[in-house]
Order: sequence, then structure tokens, then C-alpha cells
Amino acid sequence: MLRAFTSRTESDVVPEAVEELLAPLVEAGATPRGALLFAAVDHDHQALVDALMDRFPDMALIGCTTDGEMCGCDGFAEDSATLIAFDADEVVFGAGLAEGLSTDIAGAIGRAVAEATASLGGGAPSLCFTTPESLTASAVQVLQGLQAALGPAFPIFGGTAADAWEFQGTKQFCGRRVVSYGVPVLLMGGSLRYASGIRSGWKALGIRAVATEVEGNVLHRIDDDTATAYYQQHLGPGSEPTGEYPLAVYPPGGDRFYLRAPLTFDFEAGTITLAGDVPQGATIQLTRATRDEILGATRDAVDEARRAWAEKYGEARPEAVVAVSCAARKQLLGTRAPLEIDLLSEGLDGVPIAGFYAYGEIGPFDGASHFHNETMVTLLLGEG
Repeated sequence: MLRAFTSRTESDVVPEAVEELLAPLVEAGATPRGALLFAAVDHDHQALVDALMDRFPDMALIGCTTDGEMCGCDGFAEDSATLIAFDADEVVFGAGLAEGLSTDIAGAIGRAVAEATASLGGGAPSLCFTTPESLTASAVQVLQGLQAALGPAFPIFGGTAADAWEFQGTKQFCGRRVVSYGVPVLLMGGSLRYASGIRSGWKALGIRAVATEVEGNVLHRIDDDTATAYYQQHLGPGSEPTGEYPLAVYPPGGDRFYLRAPLTFDFEAGTITLAGDVPQGATIQLTRATRDEILGATRDAVDEARRAWAEKYGEARPEAVVAVSCAARKQLLGTRAPLEIDLLSEGLDGVPIAGFYAYGEIGPFDGASHFHNETMVTLLLGEG
């Protein structure tokens, strides 16, 4: 079986923090094969990962800084380091790190995947979890690089690193390595079971349109008008594009969408800068959501994951949950943000849960992985 151990520390004293993080593993006499570390920006990350790897040098560890941490053992926090570690009989883990993204993003990611694959003992990977840099590299291009290395339909999950809504600089971890512009990759293989649920809560409104002029994540024109004019046509004169009204982006041939949230706008130029690239010619639509609908989507993501699990594995229980929510969801929910981990825990009673608030989320639907904004991604794991 796969055994998952979740723990949290808020200590700034590294030896004390490591003892708290590893306490469940030590108590159980477990030796983790893989782990995910989600940490607030003010920790001594290098000292922390060094101490963790000193204790378990063969552990495949990745992670990143966050905009908040979730732990089934201790709820929601904003200043903690949260660890989920996996001990398994027949599930294998391998970690790799991509650097040099500015010169050759696809090549760097390919090398990271090769590094992680080499640790799988000759077996093929079944799933990828990643925690990339988010402020300078395009998360869409990162995902495309992973798909090029692993396959277009390979299941890729994760979230981009955050820095407590400061947008100054994030950190990524892979083993003992702590970097600012990297893509950590954790591959899982062997006798792995998994299922997922991905929901946002936002509902489409108005008619669908086409992104007729786009440069990466800068949207210039929608149909025959400017991007800002499109928003004002729907929300009224003088209305400003905000994350409360993200755009739905429809993959070709599908009715399910991923979201793109406005970051900044320029009324004079008519442009909107979004929290992720949009394909030229993509079908888009304005969306809206209430706070209750955002929280309802957290419950829906759990329900979707549980249904998918039951369809695959019958009455077998999942043995771990990794959740990634969006920093923008946390901002919009305000004091109700801690309810997200409560809803996850209620829907998956007794299953170890850990996760974090990211600047963007990664997860698949309709056979392909996508980069999301303002979305809850719930990943169930087990061994079979």
C-alpha cells in the first residue's frame, strides 16, 4: 500500500521545523520514497531542504513557495511549511529539475524529465507533478515542454510557485537544489492509482467570441473590437477587467473550459494582460461567480475525483490527496478561504491531504492537461 504522511511547521528554527515535519514518519518508522514540500516565502528554504535530505537522502523531493498552505492535519495556514511524504511498496518516484528556461525551455524540461525517469528503476512513468516558476516563464510553454517530453495525453498535475501575493520572486525545490527560475518535476510510476477532479465555480455568460489578436498572454482584440471594449460591452461603460470576471477559454471541439484571469489592462491600447497565454483564434467567453459558487466548486472537485476513482477502482479507498487552489481564489474568498481545506477534508474523510495556493494550476480534463487560473485541482493517489 501507499502510505502518506502529512505534517506542518510554523517554526523558523530549522532543526525544530524538521523535527516537526518528520515526526509522523519517525513515529511510523517509515522511509519516504517521494515528497512534496510547500513553504511560505520567509523560511530558510536551503537549510530546510538540506536537513530533510540529510535524514532521507534517497527521497525524491520537489516543491515551491506558496501563497498559503493546506494540510488535512492542521487546516489552512499562510506562514507554514507543509510536507506530504509517500512510503510505498510498489509505487516509485523520481525527481528532476529544469533550469535555463530563458534560452531553451523545451530542452531544459526534457533533461529534467530524463533525470526524473532515470530514478524510476527502468519503469515507465504514470503521472507527473510539477511546481514551476511563475513570474518570468510562461506556464503554458512549461506545460507544452512537459507534454513534448511525456506525451500530449500524459497526466500532468501541479501548480506554479507563489510568493504571498507580492510578485517579487518565488523559489522552487528539487532535492537539495533551491532555485528561482526552475521547473521541478516529480514523476510517479509502478503500481500507481490516481484520479482527479478539477472545478472553478465560474459560469459562462453572454455569447462566445474569438480572440482575434493575441501575443502570448496579452489579449489585443476580441472579435472586431478591443479586449477592454469587450469587457465594457458586457459589464457596462467604464468597467475594468478584474479577476472576478475571468475569461473562459474553450479547447477546440469541447464545451469544458479553463480560465484566464486579467492581471492588468490598458484602456488606451485596449489590451488586457492575462495570467496565462491564450491561443490565437481561441473561443472565449466572459464568466462570473459568487463566493458560494467558488466554495461549491471545491466540493464539486472532490466529488468529481471520487466518482472517477470509483469508476476505476471500485470500493478501494484513495490513500493520499494533493490539492492545488489559486491565490486569486484565496483573495476573493477572504476570511472564507480556510473553508476550502475543510470541504476537502469532509469529502475525503480520513485520507491524508496536503496542498497549496498557487499562481496557476495544472491538471487534465477531456484527455489533455491544461494550465488554469482560479481553479481547484484535486488529485487522489493510491497503490494497487
